[in-house]
Amino acid sequence: MEHELTWEPGPGTPASARFRVQIYHFRKKAWVPVQACVNLTMGEWCNLTNSVKDIYLDFATRVQAFSPTQESPWSFSTVFNPLMDTVWGPPELSLSSCGNCLVLGLTPPSSIGLHPYLNRLFFHDFDVQVTRTRDNTQFSLRVSSREYVIDYLEPGVEYCVTATALIYYKHSVPSDPLCAYTSAQPSSKGVIPPPDNVKITSFNMGLVLEWDPAQNFTNDKLTYTAEYL
Repeated sequence: MEHELTWEPGPGTPASARFRVQIYHFRKKAWVPVQACVNLTMGEWCNLTNSVKDIYLDFATRVQAFSPTQESPWSFSTVFNPLMDTVWGPPELSLSSCGNCLVLGLTPPSSIGLHPYLNRLFFHDFDVQVTRTRDNTQFSLRVSSREYVIDYLEPGVEYCVTATALIYYKHSVPSDPLCAYTSAQPSSKGVIPPPDNVKITSFNMGLVLEWDPAQNFTNDKLTYTAEYL
């Protein structure tokens, strides 16, 4: 809910010209100067966010070029409704691995013009697209919480996620993809199996402990440790 007014100077406007902006609130039925935009230079724009207090009410704007000796006619914008006409930014994402699943965090976009209650109200439902990067296999989810576990994924594989806020009036801009790997399955590579056929033999009260290396496992650098109770 950050509102910006832009315009282009008319033909022949001198580079030294300044610009002033006024806003028309239909409830007040009056043109009011936008205090931050009464002496703008060429190429500057006007931030209307602090001048729009009620997102449910229409407003209009007008811009005038002026110099110390001249004023141009006013140029008028179309009527603007903050709730209906605002382009909603993408939600912010976080993504972390949790085994064969991913934990997705969703928060509304940063904004200085929307009350936290309205942030929670408008950014309640999200359309989430999940893509396995290896082969671009996709599936979609409708998520209604700020943290969601995407489970039953393939372990040790990269997935990318995008999210779009589902708003009654219009969709928001989708987020950029955020990618993460699921955790790999525990690997048996490098794990040393226990010895086989452990036995004690005695000859003239001399005790001998013997064993065989594990089958199908050969390593000439292995050493063994024996303990007794």
